[in-house]
Amino acid sequence: MFLLISMLLLGGFFHYMWKAEAALGVPWQPDPASQLFAQRPLPAPIANSFVDTYSLPLRARGRDVVDREGRRFKLSSVNWYGGSDELFIPGGLDVQHRDVIAQTIRVLGFNSVRLPYSDEMVMKNPTVLPHLLAANPDLIGMRALDVFEAVVTSLTDAGHRRHRQQPHHHGHLVLRRRPFGAPHLPGAGDVNYWQNLMRYLKAIDADFGYWAINPRKPKDNGKETYSLVEDDWVTPVLDYRMKDMVELMRA
Repeated sequence: MFLLISMLLLGGFFHYMWKAEAALGVPWQPDPASQLFAQRPLPAPIANSFVDTYSLPLRARGRDVVDREGRRFKLSSVNWYGGSDELFIPGGLDVQHRDVIAQTIRVLGFNSVRLPYSDEMVMKNPTVLPHLLAANPDLIGMRALDVFEAVVTSLTDAGHRRHRQQPHHHGHLVLRRRPFGAPHLPGAGDVNYWQNLMRYLKAIDADFGYWAINPRKPKDNGKETYSLVEDDWVTPVLDYRMKDMVELMRA
């Protein structure tokens, strides 16, 4: 009898978990506000949110980053990955010039860029394959660190604060730390996570970092479902994510 009851309870538990997981995967239909946002041009970024309008240097004051005069610099960050992966350079340099990508990031409203890289990239510093730099012919023949420096310069010229992060030891490892994200075509569970997170971030007027700008993954050129731009690295993906982040930037 005890065994029968245990089996029934266990079966009921697994049935409940199966139903719950199935419900989380149900495709989400965009709400009216998200649909309207997708039909309109992306709002222009706030001009005085970029670091080139602040008095440097920046420093920490409690939870905030402030400039020399004590004015808060609210970080609205996005991850531009690739340097920490097996190709050792930020993605998209075969599609667009680095200055164009830097301007795309600015147009989206982000004022800070996370550029991850790996120990392996620094130690090996390989010469980058020419086809990976097709849209940046002036970088062809350069080593990975020189390409990385050129990307940092483009971001600086575009008015971004760049965050060079080295959390990885090998180029084939991807450790997702700190940035958050969600897919363009979410399930109910994805949206539940996103909406609750954004509600909290807006309530505390938080600095934030999003994963990621890249439309393609380095390995096998796979589609990055969390991307904020199309494959041309210019056209923004206007959906519920960008709507909420624009609101957070302007909070």
